[in-house]
Amino acid sequence: MKLFFKVSLAALILLLNGCMGPVPAAKAQNERPDWVYNHTEGAVGICDTHMKGDAAQEQVAMDRALEKLSKQQGVEVQSESFSTQKETAAYYSSGHKSSATIKANNKVNAKIKDTWRDPRNNRYYVWMVLE
Repeated sequence: MKLFFKVSLAALILLLNGCMGPVPAAKAQNERPDWVYNHTEGAVGICDTHMKGDAAQEQVAMDRALEKLSKQQGVEVQSESFSTQKETAAYYSSGHKSSATIKANNKVNAKIKDTWRDPRNNRYYVWMVLE
């Protein structure tokens, strides 16, 4: 009876393993993700090794990604310029006045979509998208 149970159990395990199909191979951790250079949305911030450590390196990469995202949001510039000139027999004077108004989105709401650290050179990548 024990032999029948062991054979039945082994046959059941083989049958179940055969039905599972091939297991997809995991992507190697040191293999560069596609989004590093081919992302369709958001922005990628990159930072090389930082003298203040990994936390500072990650913060710099996030700041760079946020800066790129804010540039994508656009900036509106309005400028005015005035020139004056006066001339008499005794003196000559001129002046110039200009002003500019810059409207920009000061607040960018973003989230981290993915991160990756290149093990070959310790370069840190962060992919951020707008919320």
